[in-house]
Amino acid sequence: MSTSSPRDAVSEDLAQKRPQDADRAGSPPKDALSRSLKDAIKHFHSMENLLLSVGDIDDGLLCDFRAAVNRVRNTAWGVQQYVSRKEVGQDPALVLKIIAGDRVRAAYGLCQTISDDLKRSDLDFQAGSLVALQEAAQKLGADVGIALQNMK
Repeated sequence: MSTSSPRDAVSEDLAQKRPQDADRAGSPPKDALSRSLKDAIKHFHSMENLLLSVGDIDDGLLCDFRAAVNRVRNTAWGVQQYVSRKEVGQDPALVLKIIAGDRVRAAYGLCQTISDDLKRSDLDFQAGSLVALQEAAQKLGADVGIALQNMK
């Protein structure tokens, strides 16, 4: 069981997503990310046109899409702020705190949606997935309890 803080986890995530060799201009990971971002921008423009042209769309699907887009937007902002602060020698701790807080908000929303889904009779779930989810939720619950105790 890991005893690292949320800040450590965010730092590790950012380090894994932004290897040191990606700092050099023209490096493959940075080029791949740039191409991927450009493709995503084009795709989002196409999605915008489709959304404006289609009148009837599943409300739940649209809500999930908006949540995913918002999550990517918040992550991109956080990474941008993190990199900018590090480049000018400022402490990125505030940005890491905001990113971790965003994860908590996203998890809360996802938990609410999953809870609603589990109450529906028209959805079938795989038992293995639900067992894994229950185990993860129990571990998270214990970790949240410890975090709350440490705040006192």
